[in-house]
Amino acid sequence: MIEFKDFVPEPRERIGLTVRVEYEPFEDAVARASDWCSQPGIDIVNIETVVLPSIHDGYPRKDGASHGSTDPSLGGGSWHQFVRVWYTTE
Repeated sequence: MIEFKDFVPEPRERIGLTVRVEYEPFEDAVARASDWCSQPGIDIVNIETVVLPSIHDGYPRKDGASHGSTDPSLGGGSWHQFVRVWYTTE
């Protein structure tokens, strides 16, 4: 069975009184993906960079679900990139 795991840059700190958040460099997410991929029993199918809008937005969706890298109804706002690893397990 094919599965996937996402490695999204993590928030590092909030800046100022507004809701502006600084995120770790994309290279840190790539390093986490690389470490995870080196585990025994992981058979990598594909690794890709995905760019989606608003994965870190704090507002809830109308249906109550949370935003994130697997949310199919993302829209507007700022754009974020992350690493998606497609794999199979033994």
